[in-house]
Amino acid sequence: MKKASKIVSVIVAFALIFTLAMSGCSLFDNKDDDSKKDGTTDTGGNPGTGGNPGTGGNPGTGGDTWSNVTSISQVDGSWGNPSPSSVTTTQQGITTKVDYGNDYMFTFDAAAKTVSLSGTATYTVSSSNVSDLNTYWSNLKTSMAQMPAEIGTASFNDANHTYTAKLNVNPQPITDSALASAGYKINQNGTKLKNSSSGVEVILTKK
Repeated sequence: MKKASKIVSVIVAFALIFTLAMSGCSLFDNKDDDSKKDGTTDTGGNPGTGGNPGTGGNPGTGGDTWSNVTSISQVDGSWGNPSPSSVTTTQQGITTKVDYGNDYMFTFDAAAKTVSLSGTATYTVSSSNVSDLNTYWSNLKTSMAQMPAEIGTASFNDANHTYTAKLNVNPQPITDSALASAGYKINQNGTKLKNSSSGVEVILTKK
């Protein structure tokens, strides 16, 4: 039961891999709490509000009205096509670029009260500080090696500091309260689902 709860918490936060990739401070053993945090940057541009296009190239939300998701019945079905499809963030001098595959998809089953996740995502980390990058990469690989098989697998390219996550999480039980606490929002006609719990807003489209 404890393992299932862990998997569900991963899913509603947009996957364990993304969380690990963004949590740079936990992957350094030579940084203290006063280390500089560069913050989070969406290089594609934030979606515009009120229908105005984003200044960085991502389409605006088209005047969508968003409301909090409080019930699984609101999101019943499959959601994919992450937008933006590529996200870049920087923390403590480490830049992580995430490229979502076309197969990246969440599926909610309101009748069974379950959620599943499948698809691929490729992560590339870089830094101008070679020592920091090597420390981060080594610790990241150690953390990813502990990823439960029920979530998926990861393959690494040491030369390019790139790893590809293949996610395959079977349906897991989820409650309305757990979903509500994840911070999802849905648009007025139920065709878009967004979440910014990772610090970067990602929008999924109903399949």
